[in-house]
Amino acid sequence: MSRRRRIALWSGLCVPALIVIAISWLLTTELGHFKPQIERWASEKTGRQISIKGDLQINLARQSSIVVEDVHIGNPAWAEQPEMLSVGRLEVRFDLGSIFSGPLLVDLIDLDDAKLSLIESESGDRNWVWPKEGEVAAVDPGADKKGILFAQIDVDRV
Repeated sequence: MSRRRRIALWSGLCVPALIVIAISWLLTTELGHFKPQIERWASEKTGRQISIKGDLQINLARQSSIVVEDVHIGNPAWAEQPEMLSVGRLEVRFDLGSIFSGPLLVDLIDLDDAKLSLIESESGDRNWVWPKEGEVAAVDPGADKKGILFAQIDVDRV
């Protein structure tokens, strides 16, 4: 067998094997270990302090779930109260395949022990408005809008 054929054969075997290994790792590893990175990313994206003081469980499968406990979202600097939202427990179950095919199918959102504080400053600033003025992305009217479909939403002890 020529050298090129051996390289092509090994490449053809190794690339799919690496993909299977990567998918297997994602499906079996405890992704909750990435809690500090997730907190940092969410805080940077929102401009608010976001902390997860409890457990974080992420299970990626055809029927995926995210369970997070003791979550806190801070208020903007002008607010007197330090937190806009605290959640005792949040569970979200969704169809992973629908992320790619759309619309996103959310089977369950279960929210327990939540405290939400919506406030408006004297100058008219609202703590539930996330983007800063001038940073709102332009909406493309021709963009593909696949949406989200919710099957069940449970809210307890708010």
